Amino acid sequence: MVRRVLEVTLEELGRVGFARLSLPHVAERAGINKTSLYRRWATKDDLVSAALGLAVPVEGELLEHGDLERDLVELASTLGAFLASPAGMGLLRAVFADGDTSQTRRLSRTMWGGTARTAPRRVLERAVSRGELRRDADLDLLLFTVAGAVLHRCFVERRPADRHWAHGLVRLLAQGVGPSPKQATRRV
Repeated sequence: MVRRVLEVTLEELGRVGFARLSLPHVAERAGINKTSLYRRWATKDDLVSAALGLAVPVEGELLEHGDLERDLVELASTLGAFLASPAGMGLLRAVFADGDTSQTRRLSRTMWGGTARTAPRRVLERAVSRGELRRDADLDLLLFTVAGAVLHRCFVERRPADRHWAHGLVRLLAQGVGPSPKQATRRV
């Protein structure tokens, strides 16, 4: 029952946004009494926060290959698949489309904090310990760069951030955009 309520909440977020989300409508769609819903989640904020907790991947749900490039492709394509889902669209709408309110700021902190940030960060920390990333690498900036590119692809371009696209993104991040060693020697 709890999972169904949280899934319906995410679907409704995607459909109507945070401001128009109706707890009685969520209860009706989930097939429960609204009193039961209010007993467990007293406010809309409580319900949406719980739903976001369901939506955000936790450590162990992220497939880790033990190879930085493959792991980054996995992170980017997993995020892309999530953002294309009803839950992801609900999250995007709640955070980006409903304006700058105290509720949307709180949702944004939920979205970019907690396990949404720590689980992928641990993947990168293990890459540092394997020597695949410099010890002084800004892991948060790397995560935000990947997330920002995926958000742009899904939300602005309205195109899938699939594995093929994610490979190109990761190749760019891993190799950089400077001249290749061959090009650098030609300039001398």
